[in-house]
Amino acid sequence: MKKIFSNWILPAFLGLTAVLIIGSACNMGFGSINTQAATCDENLSDLKKITETIISKKLGKDSKMDLLIHEFTFTVPSPKTICKIGYQGNANLFAANLPYTIEIVKASNNSVIFTINQVFNATEMQYIPANVSLDASEKYIIRRKLPAGGYLNKIENTEGRAITNLNPGDFPFETSNYSIIGGQFYDTTPGPVANIYFPFIDIIFES
Repeated sequence: MKKIFSNWILPAFLGLTAVLIIGSACNMGFGSINTQAATCDENLSDLKKITETIISKKLGKDSKMDLLIHEFTFTVPSPKTICKIGYQGNANLFAANLPYTIEIVKASNNSVIFTINQVFNATEMQYIPANVSLDASEKYIIRRKLPAGGYLNKIENTEGRAITNLNPGDFPFETSNYSIIGGQFYDTTPGPVANIYFPFIDIIFES
């Protein structure tokens, strides 16, 4: 009888006890594992929220701007990760398969932390994947560039959608994810007049 107890009854009892302890711990909230994956939803566009607010309050116009470089400077209120970047290209450049360069620059030391060459759809906003970690203590610049000679030698092909006719005093434009603190359009070096427009470059954050 002692041998039966040690070989069968005791292990079974210990196993049942372990199951009960683990089950109780899970019910109490211990040992639980968060399996929820981060999402990257294009429908959660902060740019859309900001531009809709600007238009509805008549602070600026949904228009176009030319020149080779379109950019805006932004900050984030807490550490965040960019998971997608969206842009809508020019029809002639799209037909000719000519790419834009998208960059994200850390403003404090002018270091490029993300860059990609991409041909963008001309009929709607096209999103490309990204994986860029941002810190709350930094300012960042996101820009789209065209190389000299990379626009079929027609200035109208450098045009891109932009919010224009802004008052510099209306910056920053904010959501819970980021603040647009300024924008510029230029060919080689930033121009003398800034913060009266910013480009439609969409940033999607992990959520």
